[in-house]
Amino acid sequence: MKILALFDKGGKIQAILHPPTKRNAPVIRFQPQVGQRAAELEVPAELEKLKPKELHESVRVDMSSGSPRLVTRLGSKKRGVPLRSKSAKSKSNPS
Repeated sequence: MKILALFDKGGKIQAILHPPTKRNAPVIRFQPQVGQRAAELEVPAELEKLKPKELHESVRVDMSSGSPRLVTRLGSKKRGVPLRSKSAKSKSNPS
C-alpha cells in the first residue's frame, strides 16, 4: 500500500493521503512549502491495517538512506510503547 506524505526536514509527517486507485480519478498532490517535501511512500506491511490517524501517529519519514521511506516512530503505540502526551511531559520535566 502506498501513501502520499507531506513532511518536514526532520521527517515529521504534516499530512498523509491515500492516492486514488481508480484509473480516471482526479490527481491530488501536495504543494510543499519552504522546508517541506512530498513523496509517495510504501507503507510497511505490519502497518497497513492501521486507520489513517493511527498511521499518521505511528510513522515518520527517514531520509538517512538518501531516499525517503516510512519508519515506525520511537515511542509509537505500534511498538508497544505509548506516546507521551504534552501533559505527561510537563509533569516529568517541570522546567
